[in-house]
Amino acid sequence: MFGREDLRELLKNQSTPAITIMMPGIRAGQEAQQNPIRFNNLMTKARSRLAAHGIREQEIDSLLQPAVEAGADTGFWGVADEGMAFFMAPGFFRWFAVPTPLPELVRLGSVFHVTPLLPLVNHDGRFVLITATAARFCWFDGGRHWIRSRNGVAFPKGVEAIDAESEFSPEYDAAPQARPRLGRPSGMPARQGTNDAEEQRHANLIEYLRRGNAVIERTLGGEQVPVVLAAQPNIQGHLRNMVRFKGLLSDGLSLNPDALKPAELHARALPLVEPIWRSGADRAKDRFASIRGEEGEGAAKVSTKPEEIVRSAREGRVECLFVARDRPLWGRFDGRLLVGHGSPAPGDDEVGDLAACETLLHAGQVEVTTKDRLPAGEVMAALLRY
Repeated sequence: MFGREDLRELLKNQSTPAITIMMPGIRAGQEAQQNPIRFNNLMTKARSRLAAHGIREQEIDSLLQPAVEAGADTGFWGVADEGMAFFMAPGFFRWFAVPTPLPELVRLGSVFHVTPLLPLVNHDGRFVLITATAARFCWFDGGRHWIRSRNGVAFPKGVEAIDAESEFSPEYDAAPQARPRLGRPSGMPARQGTNDAEEQRHANLIEYLRRGNAVIERTLGGEQVPVVLAAQPNIQGHLRNMVRFKGLLSDGLSLNPDALKPAELHARALPLVEPIWRSGADRAKDRFASIRGEEGEGAAKVSTKPEEIVRSAREGRVECLFVARDRPLWGRFDGRLLVGHGSPAPGDDEVGDLAACETLLHAGQVEVTTKDRLPAGEVMAALLRY
């Protein structure tokens, strides 16, 4: 999964040329054989582009070799997802399989083409779905169009495993006092009697949920991401009393999650997270519209001029950038002057990438949108800090 740390690593690269190759992927079946074919075609295109930029063949081989070796590995395409992204520069190579379709493209420039990946790390890019029953916890990462089970999360095995630890023995019905035993969950002495058996099972359930909650908190590690809880009402209530991590939505899915497929859980969770996804972008857009409508000093806090936006982003003055994914602008920026045009030429960058990278490096927000949601005729817009 592509995350914020991966994005930071791409943004910090200063080696050039920065080569980005993206492609839609096919996850399984005979059609998945198209993945290496499409990849090889894109590598051929990258080689031609690099040669057109005057780069020597030996340097081209060195730049592309890590990707060539990865693509030639027989097991590599077994991890293909709906989108594949490759980033190469002198001394740098990273690749990512992501659960959302990516465009088919080859880009060369001074920065990597990261904008198609930003929805995966923005506030509108991801949520976590936790399912809990007495038998198991499950963790799913989800987005607007996808959901994936996350493997390797060390959840407790189930309340039955806690039962085994408690060593409940009903034949000691007449014993005067419960005797705790080694290995029993903390604070849970063995109990005797039929009524006590129900209390013990309840205590074991609470202990199981406590351990599961601790795993969730540890795995989240303080990450600010919406979390949807899917569980039957009694488990839902107990877990919510334990939760201390931020991001858990007040509304969950009160149901038996084991009775639904992941796609069905995803469909039910989406209406809970969509208002959160929209809120940050909507607030920024509303502020942009209201400030733009002001006269005098307030009007200087927004811009739709690419050269001003790139310069402001480099100075750390862009609070929120809106860039159209479907209307690229190509050009060069020398610190003061931006020469822009509609098709790439040798030495060009996509201006949206320049602005996005600088905005993110200075802790700004980037919203990847479409041209119809920008002011008429514009390719980008920015809300400025000052």
